[in-house]
Amino acid sequence: MLPPKLLQGLKDATAAQIAKVQITPLGTGLHWEALDADLGVAELAAGIFGSKNWMSELARLAGSRTSVRKATSSRANGKRGGRPRLQKSS
Repeated sequence: MLPPKLLQGLKDATAAQIAKVQITPLGTGLHWEALDADLGVAELAAGIFGSKNWMSELARLAGSRTSVRKATSSRANGKRGGRPRLQKSS
């Protein structure tokens, strides 16, 4: 249900490699032996797809995406004067 490219350790995996997942004995994690990848079920349910660095990289990539909707919103914001400047505190 999750795109493998979002999950740390599965980004470049083949469908056959992804299919060879093992559930940990207590049922709290997923393990891919051939990929040396482990993910926790609780973390996945919470939207955490890997380490802090991995999640930062996903956020950076998401922010760099462009779309018609994003461009339209940006232009409209610019017509209103753009992003307000930060006020320096005294």
